Order: sequence, then structure tokens, then C-alpha cells
Amino acid sequence: MGRMHYMKHTRAQQAEYGEAAANMGVSPFLSHAGEAESDQHSTYVFAQRAIDFIERDDERPYFCYVAFNAVHNFAWQLPEKVLAERGLTPHQDWDADVQDYDEWYDSAIYPALGEQGRGVYRAQLELMDEQIGRLLDAADARGGLKNTIVIYVSDNGGGAENYSNNAPLAGHKYSLKEGGIRVPSLISWPGGGILHGAISRPAWTMGILPTVLAAAWLDPREWRTPRRLQRAASPPLRRKRRPRRAALR
Repeated sequence: MGRMHYMKHTRAQQAEYGEAAANMGVSPFLSHAGEAESDQHSTYVFAQRAIDFIERDDERPYFCYVAFNAVHNFAWQLPEKVLAERGLTPHQDWDADVQDYDEWYDSAIYPALGEQGRGVYRAQLELMDEQIGRLLDAADARGGLKNTIVIYVSDNGGGAENYSNNAPLAGHKYSLKEGGIRVPSLISWPGGGILHGAISRPAWTMGILPTVLAAAWLDPREWRTPRRLQRAASPPLRRKRRPRRAALR
């Protein structure tokens, strides 16, 4: 849930938030062990869970998918320390004693933050950047990044409600213009021959699965995926012969 609250994920906070808790994603996180309460920023929580997974006592190759909810709607939901350090003014969160939810929502989804709007956006972005750095450090410490495929991609262009700026592309989230559907994508795999540079031809996220399978010398059909996925793999990562090494599992 993209609009999930960044900061409030305990049962007590859920009860305090009241009727709007479900709409705003105010509830404990869910894990394989059940509910996991936290009042830390969700970007840190997601990164720490991923780091714990990477650092587990298991030498097998691994797959780790990390879906941060930042930067999304309600980007003004930031730790007090971050707000103070950046001189940002706190925005009023939902309070049933102060305002009707629907009225509050209309002002919160498109907040009038003025000159602080970009500052709020940058704060959320830099928090995520910091946690991605921790993830890469953990992966490097485990076995090095040379033979680790790292893919960074966004699901859509920046939204006007977050004070994002997609220039020089026109449009933003919710539009079919390039600013809404053309997104940043970074791929790192030094041991696989991916060198520094840029690829100008179009690519899409649906091609990630067959591309990674091809890089691992796996036949997509063995993984019960449609045969057409084999044709969708990015050409630079296709291989004609299978090498003598264990496949990723």
C-alpha cells in the first residue's frame, strides 16, 4: 500500500488514529512470524529487515526484493529530528478531535507546503538513499557486489502532490506522458560485464524477470513462466551456452 503511514505502526497508534487507520495504513507490519510493531520510519524498517535477511547465516545465492513506500503521498510524515535538522514545519496529521477526515484528507493529499514542499520531498528521498547505501554495504560485506545483480527502478514518475519535478519530461504520475511512465532505472553487475554507461533504447519492468533468469542461466519455461518471457529478456544478457556453474536458486 503506497499511502501507508511512514511512522505509525503499533496497535496503540492504530487505536489512537481511529476510523481513518485502515485508509492511511496505520497498523503493525506483517511478517512471516506475525505482526511486527514499530514506530520507526518505514524506510528504515524495510531496509533493516532486508539487511537482516542478507546477513543471515546462509551462503546460498539469494534474491531480495525491497519495495520502499517512499517517496509517496503524505511525504511530510517525517521524524521530528529530520524536520528540525532541515528547518521544516510539521504538517497536521489526522486528528478526529480537530477535523473531519474527508476535509483533512483533501488538504493533506495535496498539501500547501509552499517553499518547503521540495525540502520535504528531498528529505524522504535522502532517507531512502541512505538506507539503500546500507543495503549495498551489507551485500558487499557478505560476498562482494561483483557477482551481485542490483536493480533500482521506480514504479511511476513523480507526483505533483509530492512536489516532485520530472523535467525535462512533461507530465507526472497519473498521466500517460513521459513524466508519468518513464522512470529512472539503474543496474549494477560488475562481474557480468555491465560497465558504466547509459542504454538509450526503451526497456520495461516486465522484462526484469526473464533477464535475471537468463543471467542465472535458467530456462524461463522451467520456472513455469510464459514462453514469450524468453523473448523479452534484454539482449545484452542473453547467453547461447550454459556455463559450468551452479544456477541461482
